[in-house]
Order: sequence, then C-alpha cells, then structure tokens
Amino acid sequence: MLPEKGLSLYRQVRNVLLGTLTAFAFVLAVTPLLAIIWVAYDRGKSALSLAFVTTMPSGFPVGIDGGILNGIVGSLILIIIASLLSVPVGIWAGLFLWDQSHTRLAKTTRLLSDLLLGVPSVIWGVVGYFVFSTNTGYGFHWGFSGLAAGLTLGFIMIPIVTRVTEQALRDVPRSYIEGALALGASRFQVVRGLAIPAAITGIGTGILLGVLNVLGQTAPL
Repeated sequence: MLPEKGLSLYRQVRNVLLGTLTAFAFVLAVTPLLAIIWVAYDRGKSALSLAFVTTMPSGFPVGIDGGILNGIVGSLILIIIASLLSVPVGIWAGLFLWDQSHTRLAKTTRLLSDLLLGVPSVIWGVVGYFVFSTNTGYGFHWGFSGLAAGLTLGFIMIPIVTRVTEQALRDVPRSYIEGALALGASRFQVVRGLAIPAAITGIGTGILLGVLNVLGQTAPL
C-alpha cells in the first residue's frame, strides 16, 4: 500500500493525465465540426445579406436566385400548427401519466409514448401522407398542404412533450401534494394551483425540445 504522500502524488499525476486525455479527445471531436462550419461559412459568406432572408426564391430553376423567405415562413407555420396540436395533448397526457401512474392504461400509454419517440421521421412522413394527403384510401385527401405537414409534425411532438411533462411533474415534492390534499384541496385544485405552476419550467423545456426537434424535421418531411 502506498504511503499517504505517495498516494497523493499518484492521484495528482492521474488527474493530470486524465484531464489531458479528456482535453485531447474533446479537441479531436470538435475540430472536424469547426472545420465544416468554417468551410460552409467561407463558401457562403458572399451570399449572406438581409435580402437573403427577406426575399422569395426566384430564377430558373427556382431557387437559383433570391432568398429563403418561403422556407422561414413555411417552417414557422408548420411549428405553429404542430404546437397547437401537440402542446395541449402532450401536457394532458403527461398529467394523466403522473396522476394515474400505477394503472394499466397509464403503463400502456407510457410504453407507446416511448416507442413513438424512436420512430424515424420518414415513417411519420409516410403515415402522414397516407392519412392526410393521398387521394386514395380512407384519409382526409388534403393534398400536399401545410395543415397536413403540421399535423404530422404535431404527432412527432406529442410523445416528447408527454414524457418531459410527466418527469417535470414527478420532480414536484410529494409532500407538497399530500399537504395540499390534507388541507382539503380537491385533486383538480392541486393540479391547477400547485403541480402545474411548480413544474412549469420543466414543461416549458419539454415544449422547447419538441419545437426544436420538429424544426429539424421540417426539411426531410
């Protein structure tokens, strides 16, 4: 067994070596990313201007000239439609999973939510196409519309908002809930006046995560 001074020196040397290796691994991982960002900026900086984000694409083929205003506006419209569907449904589902966590229906819902989190966006796109867009089958026959795409993205957001909402509510101290119930508050009053306000930061984080995820799915969809 090493003496106390020798053990202290050994720990210091080990910490320095591990810190150096960690820093080297970080630099090794970040360098290719920074190189890609720099090359993209260097080649595209001549086209960056206010007009690039405030004008519609033009020219032939379409997009050879002009800007990307249509893409920005289209993405915002899709996010708004998706949020109008997913936020209320996801929060309600998260409340249900938190309040009825030990029931069979809640366990089944939680399992399905976890499974939906792993579904690729291309699968959601195919399902959305057959349900909302195509003129065959039993869908809504809306064609290629913003509403069809927004609702499809909304279904992608629902499991994200649901699971984060449930976890945020679980982080509320149980003693708060039990104390409010002991004072005579109804279950609805506890949820509305205590649980949701205490978990609002986590719920907002879940909504933001869902929006960012959907924002990255608008192009492939």
